[in-house]
Amino acid sequence: ETSRKAIRSLGEIAVKLSVATESSLTHLLDFLEMDVPHILCETFIVLKDILRKYNNQDFCTTFLPQITKHWRLIEDPKAM
Repeated sequence: ETSRKAIRSLGEIAVKLSVATESSLTHLLDFLEMDVPHILCETFIVLKDILRKYNNQDFCTTFLPQITKHWRLIEDPKAM
């Protein structure tokens, strides 16, 4: 539960403070490399919210390839 809350908090910072978005995304993408199911699911939920806010072309071309590399490992329907 602690790791889920930490990931959610990082996502909230990324959405509310545009100056922190890139740094937050770097950390979130690092979480995807962990291959821990609950961390992956929570990270995808947070990334979904960030993508909704910052859906410009540069953002998508930079981060979507890294995100789509891990989407098959999602087990939680909330993360899809």
